[in-house]
Amino acid sequence: MKVAIEIALTIDGKRSVLGMIPLDFTLHAPEAKRISPRQEQVLDLVLAGKANKEIANAVFLSERTVKFHVTSLLRLYGVSSRTELIASLKTSLKK
Repeated sequence: MKVAIEIALTIDGKRSVLGMIPLDFTLHAPEAKRISPRQEQVLDLVLAGKANKEIANAVFLSERTVKFHVTSLLRLYGVSSRTELIASLKTSLKK
């Protein structure tokens, strides 16, 4: 979305425009989660039902790093298991 802020000064009832400040920004839905590209890769594989070892092999990471990413995703989405994560994401996609 592109908008501009107008800077103006009014003296003795006479208005003078001093300038414009252009702004360019994107609005995000409040429920949208921000995840890194790597977390997105891991999430896609979790949603495909892959185990940590399979994910690690697919994206060239250690199992420990994959476990860290999965734990971060669970915390971000407010769930405690992969099953809950998958269910919550499928529910949010239906809305």
